[in-house]
Amino acid sequence: MQLRQLLLALAALSLVQHCFLGPRQNEAPRARLVLRRAAPPVELASEFLAGWERQEMAQKKAGAAPAGLTPPKEISEAEELRSAIQTLAKSKSMQSLRLGIMAPSGEAALTAMQNWVEGLELDSPADGVMAVDDENSPLDMSEIASGPVYLKYQYSFGDPANRADNGNPSKENVVPKVGAYMKSYPFPGRGVLFNPELGDGEMRMYGDFPLALFGWPTDAL
Repeated sequence: MQLRQLLLALAALSLVQHCFLGPRQNEAPRARLVLRRAAPPVELASEFLAGWERQEMAQKKAGAAPAGLTPPKEISEAEELRSAIQTLAKSKSMQSLRLGIMAPSGEAALTAMQNWVEGLELDSPADGVMAVDDENSPLDMSEIASGPVYLKYQYSFGDPANRADNGNPSKENVVPKVGAYMKSYPFPGRGVLFNPELGDGEMRMYGDFPLALFGWPTDAL
């Protein structure tokens, strides 16, 4: 008799768990999904880029080819990557932005910079790109352009309050500082490091993204 009562009690407990605990567990993912959809675009973009970076690092450790030299038509999630990067670059809180371009040649680095700058609606360096040595002393571009190079592009607005698109007419005359240099890069890395600063104290540096993410004149790098 006691065994029968125990079995009935266990069956009743199982039914209660199925009826009450099950639906609540199923509702949790939906609730989290709604919350994520309501998150600020900058936060969602940052999370997406960080997730892409983790996946890229895992694939490289597993022996996959680095994403940096992926031809345009073969870039996975290209549209989502461009959208996330543009969201951060166009944020009204953006203070500065840096691109670290690691390319197989000077020509490839300059092409990548121009395409990324146009894709992010930024300004090209008015003085062009300076070639420098390891001590940052000026060089003739021909001395390094034929081999692997690192090109650093920097765009700085300083205080976001200086930006014309933040509603203050006095900001219209503020001109961002833009500069770029190129140096020899005798290392295997290829691709683009994306480093926007939004003034919230959070470090955002993602990559290495494909050189051709924002377009390329041909399918081959």
